[in-house]
Amino acid sequence: MALSTLRIPQRLLNAIKRAKSHLISRGGSNLKIVKEVIGQADKATTVWSEPYQYIKKTGAVYQFFETSATYYDHDVRLIVVELSALDKKKENTLKRRCESEQLRMEELMKDLQKQPFYCLEDAEKVA
Repeated sequence: MALSTLRIPQRLLNAIKRAKSHLISRGGSNLKIVKEVIGQADKATTVWSEPYQYIKKTGAVYQFFETSATYYDHDVRLIVVELSALDKKKENTLKRRCESEQLRMEELMKDLQKQPFYCLEDAEKVA
């Protein structure tokens, strides 16, 4: 059974287990278990799969990190998928934020340079 949902009800998990079936689902980022596994995946020591490219034309490279956990007393297998195209998108977003912050700081410096300070105490109050 495949399912795309933010939260899987416990009664559904119990029914799937009784039927000896399997469930594939995308976990929502609001779930504690998902936040924990993403935290594990972000560690520098995490071992990821070898990079894999499904379609040569797009250049997108995938890597996987797999772990297990317990969800509503059910053993579950969790897989985090990392896509190189998203890394580039995140990098660009961070670059824009840094540039914006730098411009803001430069404007602040210009304003402060125009302001006269009469003693060290005055300057420290502004800082």
